[in-house]
Amino acid sequence: YAIFQARQKMEYQSWLEILQFSLISGLGLYILFNFPSVENLSYGYLLASTAALISVLFFFHFKIFHLKITWRKSVWKKILIMSWPLALTGLFGLLYSYTDSVMLGYRGMIIETGWYNAAYKIVMASLIPMGLISASFYPVLSKFFKESKEKFQKAWDYQLEIMILSALPLVVGGIVLAPRIIYYFYSFDFAPSVLVFQILITTAGLIFLSRPFSDAMIICNQQKAMFWITLSGALVNIILNLILIPRYSLYGAAVATVITNFLI
Repeated sequence: YAIFQARQKMEYQSWLEILQFSLISGLGLYILFNFPSVENLSYGYLLASTAALISVLFFFHFKIFHLKITWRKSVWKKILIMSWPLALTGLFGLLYSYTDSVMLGYRGMIIETGWYNAAYKIVMASLIPMGLISASFYPVLSKFFKESKEKFQKAWDYQLEIMILSALPLVVGGIVLAPRIIYYFYSFDFAPSVLVFQILITTAGLIFLSRPFSDAMIICNQQKAMFWITLSGALVNIILNLILIPRYSLYGAAVATVITNFLI
């Protein structure tokens, strides 16, 4: 996928991601209706993801260039030196994304964890357009960074404008329409998820606004700075969850997420 993006052949990635989504969704639904269990569902994800990977490898091998396994120490050394900050950034990003759910579950708040994640999953789904926009701009920004500062600035300004115009209606609309959104997907038993959604949708807006800056920092070879920012966010998130969850349950977890993303 990274090579598809670098070559601005996003249509290949789109086709393959649609295939992967179809495999996971189709097999997951089949298992839920015929062999419903957590274990079987996890095997379904594994099987579908493996099939998707094999499809990507075949497509890449015959369409892009032939794959072969080689080992070059100099190449690995160069890549690891450049990439370790990004790898750890992703790790700590996942840490503060799931710390809240883990802590709620650890304290025995199982029902509250369900209410929280019911809202959280919809919020995460609202970030899909942001990922598509960012993935579209990233190769162009990387190219312009080497060719022309003026073109880079213009393209980056355009990306930021799109993110702002996307974030504002998302946050305002999400807060106003939260009851309708929650009750569309879930029953009235999920009433506590409404306030959680109204809090967390602010997080989506903050992520929309921060993404162009993080993309630019990585393109400008400032991935180490991104690592320290994300690490700080993960530590702050853990501390806030330790303080807020015992007092305010799932609402404290939501507030901790918003504060963390605002500081990031």
